[in-house]
Amino acid sequence: MKRRNLILLVSLLSLLLIASCFPVRAIKLNIQTGALEIILGETKNIALTIDPVDSTVSFTTADDSIATVSPLGVVTGVAVGSTTVAVEATKDGYKKAQGAVNITVVPVPECDVTFEVSDLEGPVNGANVAFNSETKLTDENGLAVFSGVLRGNRQYTVSKIGYEDATGNVNVDSDKTVDVTLSRKLYTLSIEVTGNGTVTKNPDKPEYTHGEEVLLTAIPEAGWSFTNWTGDFTGSDNPK
Repeated sequence: MKRRNLILLVSLLSLLLIASCFPVRAIKLNIQTGALEIILGETKNIALTIDPVDSTVSFTTADDSIATVSPLGVVTGVAVGSTTVAVEATKDGYKKAQGAVNITVVPVPECDVTFEVSDLEGPVNGANVAFNSETKLTDENGLAVFSGVLRGNRQYTVSKIGYEDATGNVNVDSDKTVDVTLSRKLYTLSIEVTGNGTVTKNPDKPEYTHGEEVLLTAIPEAGWSFTNWTGDFTGSDNPK
């Protein structure tokens, strides 16, 4: 009887020794993203490393009405608020590893976009700036400010009588200042003489800008006299 007890005791000790030689291995899980701040509607990835690398990783959100998470750890902000995402790594023969990531979903930021409109002579006052479903006039400094603009790519048009329209796009991702340089429209002045004589232009140029003044003088030849102007302007003043 004593011999049997001794053999049984030795067997138990052997099992304990064998078990102690093969301890339970643990998965190493390193979550590099301890917390995420996500803009409403946008996504961010949970960054982590695991060892062994072939461990299975799962993600579970505590409140999917605030944020959802994909099987690959991509978090999407659904509503403004806070929640957590639980992370678990498993592998046969290993002790599982667990962790969590704090998630904060914030509102979409609103930005200020300032247009600075000028020409070759300086700031342009009274230019129409159409942007973000609004139209504003530039002030004496050539400025038009749009507040509460949501992020995204948006088109603008700047116009004023006597200038060529300027159009473009603004990628709104923060407060922005947009410099716009307007080009004055150019006009040609055509003159036709009925009878014999000439007309001089002062200044005499091939093109004129909007609003530029030009003095016209009719010079009839001998035996002819000036009568009047017709066309885009009329009258009998000479010069005009």
